[in-house]
Amino acid sequence: MKKKTAKKKSNAGRKRLFRTPEALQSKVDKYFKENEKFAVGKLGYYLGFADRQSLKDYIDRKDEFSCIIKKAKYFIEGEYELLLQENNVTGIIFALKNMGWKDKQEISHTVGREDLSHLTEAEMLEYFRSKTASENSQ
Repeated sequence: MKKKTAKKKSNAGRKRLFRTPEALQSKVDKYFKENEKFAVGKLGYYLGFADRQSLKDYIDRKDEFSCIIKKAKYFIEGEYELLLQENNVTGIIFALKNMGWKDKQEISHTVGREDLSHLTEAEMLEYFRSKTASENSQ
């Protein structure tokens, strides 16, 4: 009978950009000290990532490294929020939407005390036609 041998871990794959979380944090801190304006793409490039997906992969690791990147992105998001107070905000709104912010309105469809939110558009039109017809016949 053959003995089972433990499989060796493969050394294949890309080498880590940072050996320790402290090294990553140091580089992030340096980015914020050396720049006046911040952007997630610029941060990723500064840290040595090849593309957005590589930066996202670091975030998805759910370890000390990902926490550092998340905090840096959150800081940049906060800077964008502050920029919303200035006049030209179109680009800032675009960036925030790419960070998961939503630009939506919630409309409640009620008439008097009747909740109409469950009705389709066609059903609403029929409801209002019948309501109008009954009011006109009185």
